[in-house]
Amino acid sequence: MSFRSLPPIAIYFVLLMSAYSPLAWCMRDKVQSVHQHGDLRALYINTLKKSVTGILLETQSYQPAASAKESQLRVVPFQREKRINGEDWPVQGLSMVGLKRLDNLETLFNHIEALKIPGDLIECGVWRGGASLFMRGLLKAHGVTDRTVHLVDSFDGLPKNSTGADDDGWSEMEVLKVPLEAVQGAFERYELLDRQVHFHKGYFRDSLPAFRQFFTGRIALLRMDGDMYESTTDILYNLVDLLSPGACIVVDDWEIPVCQRAMKDFFATHSLEPTIHHIDTTAVYFCLEDPVKLNMGWYDSFNAKRVT
Repeated sequence: MSFRSLPPIAIYFVLLMSAYSPLAWCMRDKVQSVHQHGDLRALYINTLKKSVTGILLETQSYQPAASAKESQLRVVPFQREKRINGEDWPVQGLSMVGLKRLDNLETLFNHIEALKIPGDLIECGVWRGGASLFMRGLLKAHGVTDRTVHLVDSFDGLPKNSTGADDDGWSEMEVLKVPLEAVQGAFERYELLDRQVHFHKGYFRDSLPAFRQFFTGRIALLRMDGDMYESTTDILYNLVDLLSPGACIVVDDWEIPVCQRAMKDFFATHSLEPTIHHIDTTAVYFCLEDPVKLNMGWYDSFNAKRVT
């Protein structure tokens, strides 16, 4: 006798008994566990975002004056919209990039994972390390063990202008000078300081060539926060040829004129026309499907004109 030929009441009892079988209970618990695990992961990721930006405690902000001089920084009350958009610098907080840019980092991480784009995650210009710490948290939350987060920074503020394209305002800002030990300490407090985090100390013109000497892998996600023409240029000419096909670049300072000019000069020199996606009022991202062969002759000429 087939299952379909049973009387309705018999079918009801068969289903009822199967629902209370050990296998059914096991499957139900497994489904609930999967849902619960996903919910806890999302909760951890969202809490991490709000923690590193200072949103959880609604911390006060540094509001830079137009001239970007340290002496003109003012402490102002927490403003949620500014913190979400990365338009202030938290007095207590590990990142000034804002919630929208961290949301974007999560989206791009999910993108490279879904498409299995190989490579590490690297941030150039890390301040207190919050955005990089968040990327390491994403690896931890998703159980990813084959990628590393690299932090490249002087850990002593921005360099003095060496090209004439920038001014020295950035180099004079003490609030941007965060020691390496302080950034490592933040990772340790969040229990994220491990073998999947590497630190590379020095101004980009020095630390990035040194990085290239030992790095044998690829880059899947590059986050640029150089603020200056020369810093942006140093990042591009030392890292873009290490990108995997389909890798993405986040440019934190697109709305700073000298930074955007450096980006557009690089695009023009290499005949690139990427689709630029705006994240908020300041930052953008784009992805490159094809490998880029760097015009090192241009960069050599650029370096030859720099003041040491």
